[in-house]
Amino acid sequence: MQTSLNDQMDNMLDKSKSIGGSSIGGSDYNPQTFDKTIEDFKEIGTGLLTGTIAIPSDIATGAEVATTFLAENAYSPLAMLIKDNLQEFEKEYGRKAFDQGFEEITGIKSDATNLNQLVGEVLSPTGAFLAPAKLVDKLSDGASALYGKIKNTLSSSDFTKNDLVTEGAYIDPIIATAKKEVDINKPKIDLNVIGENTPLGKERASAYRTAEAKMIKEAGDTPTLQSDIDTMKVPAEKAPEIASLKNYEKLNQGQKDKLFQETGVYRGSDGKLRVKINPNEATLKLENLGFAQDTSGGVLMSNQLNFDKLNNYNVRLRNMLNYEDLYANYGDPIKTSAGTVKFQPIGNILIKKQEIDPDEVYTMGKTLASYDPVEDIIYLSSGDANQIKSSLIHELQHAIQNREGFENGGSILGILRKNGSNYVERRKQSIKVNEKLVNELFEKIDLADEYIKMQANRMSPSEARAWVQEQSDPTSKMIMYSFARQEFDSLINKLADREYQQIKSQGIDKIYLKVDTFHPPDAGFTEMEELFANHLSSNKDFIDFMKIKTSILRPVEKTLDELYNIAQKAYVNKGGEAEARYAQQLIEYENLLPDPQMYYKAVEE
Repeated sequence: MQTSLNDQMDNMLDKSKSIGGSSIGGSDYNPQTFDKTIEDFKEIGTGLLTGTIAIPSDIATGAEVATTFLAENAYSPLAMLIKDNLQEFEKEYGRKAFDQGFEEITGIKSDATNLNQLVGEVLSPTGAFLAPAKLVDKLSDGASALYGKIKNTLSSSDFTKNDLVTEGAYIDPIIATAKKEVDINKPKIDLNVIGENTPLGKERASAYRTAEAKMIKEAGDTPTLQSDIDTMKVPAEKAPEIASLKNYEKLNQGQKDKLFQETGVYRGSDGKLRVKINPNEATLKLENLGFAQDTSGGVLMSNQLNFDKLNNYNVRLRNMLNYEDLYANYGDPIKTSAGTVKFQPIGNILIKKQEIDPDEVYTMGKTLASYDPVEDIIYLSSGDANQIKSSLIHELQHAIQNREGFENGGSILGILRKNGSNYVERRKQSIKVNEKLVNELFEKIDLADEYIKMQANRMSPSEARAWVQEQSDPTSKMIMYSFARQEFDSLINKLADREYQQIKSQGIDKIYLKVDTFHPPDAGFTEMEELFANHLSSNKDFIDFMKIKTSILRPVEKTLDELYNIAQKAYVNKGGEAEARYAQQLIEYENLLPDPQMYYKAVEE
């Protein structure tokens, strides 16, 4: 009887092994077939997609390992999301609009046969999408829509504890951009999006509904008016919104955007109207944060704020942020139907230090901030004042969402904890097994010695003898080990990914561990990895290790990567998160339109 992947991993952890023989993992050890591995993935990964996120199964099982830009980052969540963005845009707007839009923004022609190259351009440190478009207002409609879609995805995302709603903090390892100098106290900037539980929200929503009916009439159609609603069947106070919803079904995307530009109002993903506000002043009150500043002689020495002592002070939002327009609109407590206070005036939200969730080590990011709607508290991490302000705006949007009953945000870790995949425990186990196998291998081969030999093979005999002698002391060997381990960890994953299909079709004994970077399948290997692989390719202990890595452990790791990517995509596409990222973007892009995906989908388009 075949054992499950989890059982096999337990065997590797708990039983003695004779790697390379028939008793790997114990006498009852029977390696799971590749077909069964894929079947498990379909049950866990595809089931999760189709069951909880409603993505077709053919997409769920279609992750590719690219040989161009994505060769080293085939399972990067952000890269996969960007790729999805490009594919979705092309499907929605057509090939011509896609080509024109991409070239208009980046200055390069798109290549339909090489989507990975386009992803590489988007994610490049100098790519057009990582800096504000100089003439964004002059972009064509197609280019503007494409630009907005990608910018939303490139906004920070986040990982946090349990159900806390979090601020974007994810920095993908394939992106490295220089910090942009921003004046954190820049006044008169568009920030948050409020609703009809505020005086301004009610006023602007009414203006929007009037403008909406007028636009439909001017387009030659007949708008639904409040007087057309039978108030005998519905409360009279709901008639304006019911009429507006009927009118909304007649609008195209261009009309929705125009209404937003005219009124500052749009209908969010949950169907409720949102109002963008323009505060006169939205600045950090640095004068109240002296305890968090690095000062010498009374002079601020840096733009860094240290919140280690934050919980010692009763810091409220209004003590930290100038944002009087917002405080005026949410100046009263919000009560339940029973009359108890559910949310305090928004300016009274308590600010506390963000603590580290130990499970974050199994994710790809760090929580910079979070909002707890139960306690009505915003948590912030120490850091650059510009980022702290951006984090605060993001979390403030989640506080508004809870007060308005808008669609809320979430977190990747929260999704993973709720979806039944047991992701964190399985990731812990996978890491533990990998380290155990690697350590057992290193008991048989000295990684530093092998690395030194490999380097010496590139030298003349006399140079090699002198160089090997220089590396013989403990300090030098430790340095060589650190270099070797970095190359080794990257190499074994790439080799396992490359060889998976080979041994699946021809058997585990057909594993081939040599590398030729001039050969297309090996294009993603570095020169040093090529040398290292070829040096170890005839070592029996390394071969036996790679058989297990390729046939069992790497598939498990990639299944977990897929589960993570699914949660990442669900998080990024969540309406409340898109809205909170939009609030952050407005700090830099005052006239940025909401992404079309943020609008309510009244009918199938």
